[in-house]
Amino acid sequence: MDDRRTRKTRRLLREALADFLIEKSVDKITVKELTEKVDIHRSTFYGNFEDIYDLQDHTENIAFGEVKSLFQGGYHLKDFFIAILKYIDDNKKMSQLFFKGKIGHSFIDRLKEVFLDLYIARLRRKEYGADMTDEELRSYTSPYVAYLFAGSIDVINNWAKGEMSHSIEDVAEILYNLAMQIEDSLLVSLK
Repeated sequence: MDDRRTRKTRRLLREALADFLIEKSVDKITVKELTEKVDIHRSTFYGNFEDIYDLQDHTENIAFGEVKSLFQGGYHLKDFFIAILKYIDDNKKMSQLFFKGKIGHSFIDRLKEVFLDLYIARLRRKEYGADMTDEELRSYTSPYVAYLFAGSIDVINNWAKGEMSHSIEDVAEILYNLAMQIEDSLLVSLK
């Protein structure tokens, strides 16, 4: 059953988990703490989740779905960076958890795979690597995209932590310019 009350309860539990994860690791959080914070009975928690780790997985999956939907917009690369930065700005608490690895490293790994798939599609649209299979192109571009992705994540992380005073648009411009330099190197090697 996924009615309005269930969605609200799950949202409140995700938010409570995020609050606790800022302070301590998931293995130190109890169902009792969560249910008291959200003001629900333990049976309500167990009616929604098997345990804290199930809630943690659920939280990651919800956030991943939200972020993945940003990739589906067919954005120009700079617009994509703006969308990601706005999402992070609007969801500071959850974003902080991902950058600190409190919600599992699989989130960033899953995001990198989606980014790689979309980047390969971008290359195909530009008709690069036409003589390569998808697997060959994926293998060839993977180091470039991994470098671009890791660098972008680090810049975004520094910005999200307040270590950069740049606006969303300025950070997006920086990321876009760096991406274009990496892409130029990749495209030269693909010709």
